[in-house]
Amino acid sequence: MSQPFATFIIPSLGRPSLQKAIKSIQDQDDGDWQAIVSFDHLPPSEMPDDQRISAYRFDGGESSREGYRSRPGAVRNHVVKYVKTDWIAFLDDDDIISPDYLRRLKADARDNDVVVFRMMYPDMVRFLPKPGLRVEKMGIGCLGISYAVRKHVFDKHFFRPGRGADWGLIRDLRKSKMKIKFSDYVTYFIRYKCIDDRTIRRKTEVEAMLAAYAKDSSIDWRAMIHVAPCGQPARFLPGFKP
Repeated sequence: MSQPFATFIIPSLGRPSLQKAIKSIQDQDDGDWQAIVSFDHLPPSEMPDDQRISAYRFDGGESSREGYRSRPGAVRNHVVKYVKTDWIAFLDDDDIISPDYLRRLKADARDNDVVVFRMMYPDMVRFLPKPGLRVEKMGIGCLGISYAVRKHVFDKHFFRPGRGADWGLIRDLRKSKMKIKFSDYVTYFIRYKCIDDRTIRRKTEVEAMLAAYAKDSSIDWRAMIHVAPCGQPARFLPGFKP
């Protein structure tokens, strides 16, 4: 029996929001996935009746991958030994992904080792990575955990302790000359409860801007999606009401 395309890894503190994170995976319009939930020093809670989802308890370890208390990186490092798929995608237990995540990953995965999706904040204004960011110019705060990596890559690299662990892994992969793709799709939503009509409209706006910027980097992308300067109310395109 062939393996699915990707495994979603969810480190969890047992928060109620975990069920929404899992549901967003189950709602993928491509069902070619597995998911592993790793509970940090907690017994696994009840999981949905879905054979594609498994749960484990993480109690720390002695290896350099697991033996530090800067979570959730250590939890992700531990879980990789259970992964059999070619790709690994990461999701925190208080975030959700859009239904097109896996479909977009399959398209962007060709000839790449890492795919970094855009992530949207709850205010529907802030998102990362910003347009025009180049791999060689990445730094702390320029991206989050909204990415997927090939398993054979993660077998050789891992999340390290300290601030900016999400960025740190990408930095190490960049140094190792891995092929990193910045996707023009917004598929990761930080602390969202659901993907509603407002969110879909904003997602569509930002993706249209990213596509336009990819063709002409001289455009004022902030004006295209009405992103207000810091400290001022956000303005949106006509028809969009936050």
